Amino acid sequence: MNIEGVRGVLFDMDGTLIDTEQHTEAVVRSLLLEHGIAEMGFDPSDLYGVTWGAAAQTVQRAHPELSHLDVSTMLQDGFAAILDQTGLVLVPGSVSFFESLKGRFRLGLYTSNVRPEVDRLQREHPSFAAFDAIVTGDDVALSKPDPEGFLMLADRLGLRPEECVVFEDSVAGLQGAKAAGMRRIAVAHRSPNKSVVQGLADAVIEDYNQPLF
Repeated sequence: MNIEGVRGVLFDMDGTLIDTEQHTEAVVRSLLLEHGIAEMGFDPSDLYGVTWGAAAQTVQRAHPELSHLDVSTMLQDGFAAILDQTGLVLVPGSVSFFESLKGRFRLGLYTSNVRPEVDRLQREHPSFAAFDAIVTGDDVALSKPDPEGFLMLADRLGLRPEECVVFEDSVAGLQGAKAAGMRRIAVAHRSPNKSVVQGLADAVIEDYNQPLF
């Protein structure tokens, strides 16, 4: 992919740097089963890349009987509990690729997850402490696919959107980066929607163990 004029490299976190998207689906299924609900009632990929609040809305639209619950907090706590047990598993090659970018580009992170999970990432894998700016789901009013968070991150990095390339795994994230006017590389390591992400990205990689830039 042509990266002429790129000054900033922006990353999503879950599913892009760390292999965790499947945990979101797992905590939703567990919550539903606790309340006697066997079927999700929606596409699991609708949960990928969005804030816990947006994921909760998806769940409660499909299952109004859960409308009295604080589903957002329950999902967030369940996700954290899984990672307390498993630790963080990296998408292959993510650390070495990230290290190769230091000093060459401004580096940013925009995750729909909460700040404590970013802190976990940086604690378990200190290489990722080198981000120049971070935006989390706590910082935005609108979840991906809205471009708000991407534009906020570019502003914090002192960059124009066209100077940024975004690494994302989810459909919502790629849609948001596209709406922000940024170049996009899809990380299809565990993507259930490879044909869709290919249509939204300027390039597609399985992981970071291949020549990039």
